[in-house]
Amino acid sequence: MRMTEIIKKKDADLHAMLDKLKEEDRVFRFSMTGGSVKNVKESRVRRKDIARVKTEISRREREAAKK
Repeated sequence: MRMTEIIKKKDADLHAMLDKLKEEDRVFRFSMTGGSVKNVKESRVRRKDIARVKTEISRREREAAKK
């Protein structure tokens, strides 16, 4: 997911997306320990998406605090 796509989303959508990504990452980690995962790089991509969403949420919170 690109940062430009994340910036266009609303706050509620970002929080929902963050919850969804965290849940997907949790399920992926459990399936990885079971050995049923073929693409282990998928975890890295998902963690980076989570970081991008968190970055945008914190940026918006800092902007709101300044006003």
